[in-house]
This record gives sequence, C-alpha cells and structure tokens, in this order.
Amino acid sequence: MKKLTVFTLSSIALCSLNTTASAATAENESGWYAGAGIGTAVGLTDKALTSVKKDEDYGTGAKIYYGYRLNRHFAVESGYLKSRNHKRLVSTGQANPAEVWQPYSPSAFYGTAVVILPVTESFGLHTKLGVSMAKENLGSAAGLAATSSGSKTSVFFGIGGEYKLTSNLAVVVDYEGYKASQNLTVGTFNVGGKFSF
Repeated sequence: MKKLTVFTLSSIALCSLNTTASAATAENESGWYAGAGIGTAVGLTDKALTSVKKDEDYGTGAKIYYGYRLNRHFAVESGYLKSRNHKRLVSTGQANPAEVWQPYSPSAFYGTAVVILPVTESFGLHTKLGVSMAKENLGSAAGLAATSSGSKTSVFFGIGGEYKLTSNLAVVVDYEGYKASQNLTVGTFNVGGKFSF
C-alpha cells in the first residue's frame, strides 16, 4: 500500500513538473521579434501586354519586418519588401515607335499570420498568409517618363524555415509572393537574421 501511495504521489509530482515546464517553454517562446533579409526577386509580367517585348525578370531584393509570437505555433507579422534592377523591353508607342529598356522596381507593405511547425528545438518551418499593399515604380527611359502604378492590394503568402543560433538569434530563409500591380506578380527569396526580444 505504501509503495502504491509513493508511486501515485511521484506520478502526480512528475505531471505537475511537466505541466510547469511546458507552460514555461510556451511563455519563453512568446514575445516580440524583428529581422531583415536580402536576396533575389523575380517579376512575372503579364504576357498579354503587347507593349512588352521582353522581360528580364530577376532583380535584387531586401526586406525588414517585425512581429509578435503568440505561442509555439502562431505569430503575427508586418514588414516591407523592395526589389530593384528589373527591366523590360517595351515599345514607346509613338508615331515612330522604338523599343527601349525600362527599369521597374516593385515594393510592398504586408501584414500576415504565421503558422509555425517546430521540427527540432533549433529548427522549424513556417507558412504565411496575409494581405499586401504594393506598387510598381517604373523608371524613366528614352521616350518614357517615370511613373507609379499606384497601390495594389492583394493576397500575400510565404513559406520558409529558421534555425536558432542562440535563444534570441536565428537564421531565416523565406520565399514570399505578392502582386505589385495589375500586370506584375513578384516572388522573393531572402536569407537573413531574426532577433527575438
């Protein structure tokens, strides 16, 4: 009887310790974070645009962001992405039409929910789904003036992973996508760092 009582009390104590540890872990994983990344971006122009003769899709990109991790599996995040060095060969459409290379630069502010899947204590995967407010800035070229597409609201999505170097610092890899204008969809691939407060 004494052995059974001791075993029961030990089991209760272990369960209590496990619950306390789990609560502490969940508490430690919640909080604010901020990060930045650099990489490459690809701009996919609508092929139905007859004025576009050729598109050099790839450019250099960067992002900054901050967010709040609610618990082990969920977070909310907001950020800004921008890429440059894209260009497309377009027809000027003048009386004597010519073809010129016009640079363009997409950018976006976004807000998103983040779903996190921890794989190990140091490594985890995540997906993002939210909303972006973006625009496409067109640079000047011979016969063409610099213009902006105006704001475009669209779905923002992303997938990625992160590896914790310390309890506060992690390396993050992301692929994210949004629509910068009616005729331009952008995909970005960034590598960067994230600091948790």
